[in-house]
Amino acid sequence: MSHVEHRTWFPFILVGLTFALLLAVGAWVQHEGGEVEVSLEAPSDPEYMAELTTVLTTYDTDDDVQAAYDELLDMRVPAGYKELHLELVIAFGKLLGGDEEGASRLETVRSMYSWLP
Repeated sequence: MSHVEHRTWFPFILVGLTFALLLAVGAWVQHEGGEVEVSLEAPSDPEYMAELTTVLTTYDTDDDVQAAYDELLDMRVPAGYKELHLELVIAFGKLLGGDEEGASRLETVRSMYSWLP
C-alpha cells in the first residue's frame, strides 16, 4: 500500500478567518475607544453627602430597596466615606435578600452619622 497525501485547504482557511477576526476586533476597539470617557475622580465630601442624602430620602419616600441598592452601587465614594458606604451597601443588600438584619444595620448606620436622613 502506498501512502497518498491529499492537499487540504483547511489550515489556510483557518489562518485567514483568524486574521479577519483580529482585524474586525481591532477596528471595533479603535472605533469604540474614542467614544468612552471615564471619570475616575471621586466626588467631594459635600457632593457625596448630598447624593447619599438624596438616595436615602428617595428610599424613605418610595420604599424601593432595589433602586436604592443600585444607586449605591453606582456611586463614587470619597476615601473618608468608604466604610460608611460599604455598611449601607451591606444593609440594603440584606434588605433586598429579605434578611431582617438589614433594617437594624441601616438604623445603626443612620444613628452613627447624624447628617443622614
